[in-house]
Amino acid sequence: MMPDDAPANRSTRPYCCQPTAASRTDLRRLDLDQGVPFSRRGLLIVAALLLAAPVALTADCAIARWCLAGHCPRLIRDLLRVCELFGHGLGLLVIVLAIHQLDPARRWALPRVLASALGAGLMANVVKLLVSRARPSGFDLAAGAWASFGGWLPLAGADSSAQSFPSGHVATAAGFAVALVWLYPAGRKVFPVLVVLVACQRMETSSHFLSDVLVAAAVGLLTGMVVLRAPWPTRWLPDRARIRLAAGSLGSPPARKGGLP
Repeated sequence: MMPDDAPANRSTRPYCCQPTAASRTDLRRLDLDQGVPFSRRGLLIVAALLLAAPVALTADCAIARWCLAGHCPRLIRDLLRVCELFGHGLGLLVIVLAIHQLDPARRWALPRVLASALGAGLMANVVKLLVSRARPSGFDLAAGAWASFGGWLPLAGADSSAQSFPSGHVATAAGFAVALVWLYPAGRKVFPVLVVLVACQRMETSSHFLSDVLVAAAVGLLTGMVVLRAPWPTRWLPDRARIRLAAGSLGSPPARKGGLP
């Protein structure tokens, strides 16, 4: 029998499985049905990068020639080498693991962060399969930038030396930066700088032309915006599963997230 002082309508289910007001709030936080609205500024940046890429063709060979000559100071070169990890899979993994351990309240967002970064790199690789372009390190710069393009639809037939366009590192870094700005708005001035440094590193090592990194940044930014705009997958899970996920992953409520850059 129930104690005399027990409420008559108390459910026999475990308390952790009952959809309390707090748990429903957590569910709404997890269930981002509308995603993040597209940013007009972000779309303008994408358009500006794509418009700047053809203009950059006129400077591609001159910049590549300067980088091949080794004029970059050693200190700057070392800095760029470290920053390259921001656009590399290993660096991405380390940062995501750090967020997972140090900021439990935002663990729920890590799938979006990974999808934004890795999806951007994947999109860059798709473009590589459509357009063949020689890398600066193995190209006769005297022939001009247009001569570096080898043709359309090389698919898997082109080796790495003909996959300069666009930069996978820069696209990954741009997609990663978009997600991190969404998750940590206070870093909106820091993360884009890291993308620029990754782009400089790819040019300094003669792996890519200037136009390659500009298009890659546009691809990464646009991919990240699309990923963040998409509905959150947990909306299709049963309520009980989402309640448990919210209780185990959110902890304390995260700070209010900002929009896209």
